[in-house]
Amino acid sequence: MNFRTVCASQALTALAAGVTLLVIPGLFLGVLGLKGPEVEVLGRFAGAMLLALGATLWPARDEADARKQRTIAVGNAAADALVFLFLGAATLQGVVASPWGWLLAGLFGLNVASWGAVAARGS
Repeated sequence: MNFRTVCASQALTALAAGVTLLVIPGLFLGVLGLKGPEVEVLGRFAGAMLLALGATLWPARDEADARKQRTIAVGNAAADALVFLFLGAATLQGVVASPWGWLLAGLFGLNVASWGAVAARGS
């Protein structure tokens, strides 16, 4: 995968998840076994952050400077690695009481690998 492809796919995924979390956070997070008004508030907050990420990554896909591409890739790999670790730990501890927690953690692990490949390659 190249920088443009990873940026575009991550942007579209973030935008879709962001809209879903803003509109129906309870349904989205309920699949993970998370419920309650606090979860809905935090879900909407996460949705807003994902929309911002998607809106940032979409135009960034056209960045031609290899140093800037690497910076974007390393930053996103670090953020996704933290989410991967957090989701894995939360699922392991039973806070996320659903096998979907493992699936979501695995998807973030794939994100880390994608961004890491882009960062290592430099484009």
